[in-house]
Amino acid sequence: MDPRDYIDFGEHYDNNFEHLNLDDMPNNENNLTSNDVEQPMHANMPLESNTQEENIDQTEVKKRKKTSEVWKHFKVCDQKLDDETILPKAVCIYCKHALTCKTTNGTGHLHRHFNACLKKNGHNHARQSQLSANTGISSFKYSQAKMRVELARFIACAELPFRFAENRCFERFVQVALQPEFKKVSRNTNRSDVVKLYDEEKKKLINVFSNLKGSIAVTSDMWDGGNNLPFICITAHYIDENWLLQKRIIAFRLLEFPHTGSSIFHAMMNVFKEYNITHKIFSITFDNASNNSSAIEQFKHVLHPPYGGNFFHMRCVCHIINLMVQDGLKVIQTQLQLIRDAIGYISSSSSRQQDFAHLCMSHGLKPIKLKKDIRIRWNSTYHMLKSCKCYTNVINFYYNNKMNDNLLRDEEWNVCFALVDFFKVFYDATCNCSGVYYPTSPIALHDLFSINATFAKYRFDTTCNFTNICEQMETKYKKYWTEIPYTFCFGAIMDPRIKVSGLEVILTEISRNLSISLPLTISNIQKTFNDTYLLYEKKYSVGTIATQSAPTVHLFGSSSSSSAAIFGMLASKGKQKSVISSRTEVFKYLDTEFVEFMTEEERNNFNILDWWKAHEKNFHVLSIMARDVLTTPVSTVASESAFSAGGRVLDEKRTRLTPQICEALMCLKDWEDADFRTQSFVDEDLSYFEDDSTSSLNEVC
Repeated sequence: MDPRDYIDFGEHYDNNFEHLNLDDMPNNENNLTSNDVEQPMHANMPLESNTQEENIDQTEVKKRKKTSEVWKHFKVCDQKLDDETILPKAVCIYCKHALTCKTTNGTGHLHRHFNACLKKNGHNHARQSQLSANTGISSFKYSQAKMRVELARFIACAELPFRFAENRCFERFVQVALQPEFKKVSRNTNRSDVVKLYDEEKKKLINVFSNLKGSIAVTSDMWDGGNNLPFICITAHYIDENWLLQKRIIAFRLLEFPHTGSSIFHAMMNVFKEYNITHKIFSITFDNASNNSSAIEQFKHVLHPPYGGNFFHMRCVCHIINLMVQDGLKVIQTQLQLIRDAIGYISSSSSRQQDFAHLCMSHGLKPIKLKKDIRIRWNSTYHMLKSCKCYTNVINFYYNNKMNDNLLRDEEWNVCFALVDFFKVFYDATCNCSGVYYPTSPIALHDLFSINATFAKYRFDTTCNFTNICEQMETKYKKYWTEIPYTFCFGAIMDPRIKVSGLEVILTEISRNLSISLPLTISNIQKTFNDTYLLYEKKYSVGTIATQSAPTVHLFGSSSSSSAAIFGMLASKGKQKSVISSRTEVFKYLDTEFVEFMTEEERNNFNILDWWKAHEKNFHVLSIMARDVLTTPVSTVASESAFSAGGRVLDEKRTRLTPQICEALMCLKDWEDADFRTQSFVDEDLSYFEDDSTSSLNEVC
């Protein structure tokens, strides 16, 4: 017989004796023996009194402890029926339903109620003990609704398909190992949860922007997805109240044809209006496409960029470096193509890879899997050549034995390896200018100095045709950077180790290395810097700037390695010179020799955001100006890096995702990465070529 078929006599008696007066019932049930039989009593029947029992101290009467587990889910409360009658009831702590709790009723009805209540609202009742760092053991309440929210977040951030939420194996894993009350979620429900979560997180981000003290810098780029649809990615950069540089993708949207400047302008303006940041845009960083330049002109007419628009349009440094290097690679195209042919021949067949692995071992080398580069990505070519540096002899031996013509010789390798050393400064500059969590505007000028110094070093080297290579690359350099952007100059001035005097030294060296006269002179930069400060002072001054005390020096420490040569030159030029005559914050900043209080280690491990955070009270207006200048990124890599994730989200199995769902997934992933500070630039080509062995080759070995 099913236990549920048993009759609960407690409830039976309750239903059949409700007419009885509760005052007539015996109140000494705790003193009954096993032979006592509880009898109903008439209201007029006299009660026997026991004087000796009445004199017993009530504190000595011990009530029987409730041992059933069901009492963890019920609370005994007195229910007042009339002026004199009070009846104890067992109240469910979840649904607040009151049941009888007489000692003669047992607990069967309580068990049945709890099981029914658990099935009906299980997500509100399941509790689990967990350790808390502050309070020791605390109670965890499982919530199905909260689980769905976090599952949607996990699906988006882990780049998983929506059907993962209804996977039976995943459901069993959670139920067995984590939470028995877990119920799988359908892919349609999970998709709806992702959209709902995106809308909620978007509102939070809009609120962050509305309370932001500083300005917002924007980067944007375009990408053709796996479904052959063009997407535009828009990324916002800002420095928060703790002086931490933040990055958020605010749009990943389909851009309809034609991709004119007007289309880009309207698409981005719609996003700015959605987030209510049209009045906060400080700069926009694009690549060098003509439609982007056209869009910038329209932005200037509508947004009226502040401070004369000197900082509004930033051309992507990494894109210009790519154009320069591609021009240099064209000079050695013949030698480079022979190496590509050899690597392609060996890597195109598993049997050849196996033979090549045995050949490497016979020469005492670790077997590697040769990989071809991607021609449109010069850093891929750079890593390909570096990966072959110890294997030139075995590559020549294997390839030349299979070929009758177009033999690979040491001369080709020598030219390409010399170019690898030459290109290292360009690769380092690309990595430096692709940073996410540190300002790139102060170090951009350092990298430009390193690049033109490299031109000066190799310009007259005829051994590997460097004369022609430098000529081609310098032409591209001068096209874009003869007039150095104000953002680079102001970023250098905001570095207390450089300031105006240091900037003058750098510009002089660049002019000498390139043998040209720079149109942007130090006097023009000084005047523009002072005029810009006066605009900030007019807007943000609190009336106490001129009477502030001298700044207190605080030291912090990270800078690019290209700064070492610059600091060496500055040390030989003597002390900094102030260029502003009035007693303003600018005068105090330029006139104080902060570098004298720094050790060499502190100069090399310098953190400019921490420095300005420590000196914010001393330079009220100038720190606001520094916050805006340091926010501007000098490359669009932050937007381009989203395309790698976009390729994983829109793979060949998920090309039917709508653009709205795709945007929700991309933004949620980026915002979650921002919370963990894991948005840093990663050179995927480096990871690709560093993986120099495979499981198949290991089996051969």
